[in-house]
Amino acid sequence: MFRIYRSQDRGWVEHLYKNHQQHQIGRKPFPTWDGVKAMLDVMASDTPSVKQIQAKQLFDFSVLYELDNSGFIYNLYKK
Repeated sequence: MFRIYRSQDRGWVEHLYKNHQQHQIGRKPFPTWDGVKAMLDVMASDTPSVKQIQAKQLFDFSVLYELDNSGFIYNLYKK
């Protein structure tokens, strides 16, 4: 990890590792509705028609729910 982050400071490397996107997103790839709404709000500043889109119109979670209910996602992280 020290080589990847180009630092020998253990505290700094641990901080970077713990705050990496992968650790913030979580293991299950479900977006949060608040996060989607925030992105739509940002996009609406450039494209006002985006305000008409509802966050829940953008995603069909049926396949993700099926994978989750089958235990597939959990098994990806099993040791």
